[in-house]
Amino acid sequence: MSGINYKKLEFEFGEDWDIFRELISDYKEASVTFLEQIKAAITSKELESLRISAHTLKGIVVNFYCEELTQTAFELEQCGKSGDLASAPAHYDKLVILNSNILAEIIEYDKKRV
Repeated sequence: MSGINYKKLEFEFGEDWDIFRELISDYKEASVTFLEQIKAAITSKELESLRISAHTLKGIVVNFYCEELTQTAFELEQCGKSGDLASAPAHYDKLVILNSNILAEIIEYDKKRV
C-alpha cells in the first residue's frame, strides 16, 4: 500500500513535472548523505547533528507527499531534540526502509507519466 498522496503530488507538480524530476534526482543523492549523517549522529550520540540532519531530510521528503516518511523523519528530529537516543535506531531503520520504498515508487510513477 502506498503512503504517497498522489492527488496532492499531481496538483503540485502536474504542470511542472520537469521540476519534480529534478527533485527526484536531487533527493536520490541527498538522501544517501543525510541517512549517513543520521546514522553517524546516532552512533556517536551527537544530538544536535541528529536533529539538524533529520530536520533537513524532513524538509526534502515533504515534497513527495508521503506522510509516514515525513513523520518518521520528524520523529528522528525529535529524538535529537529531546535526547531520546534509545528509540532513534528503530526510527532510523524505519526511515531507511520507507525511503527506499517511496523513492522506488516515485521513480516508477514518473516512468508511467512519460
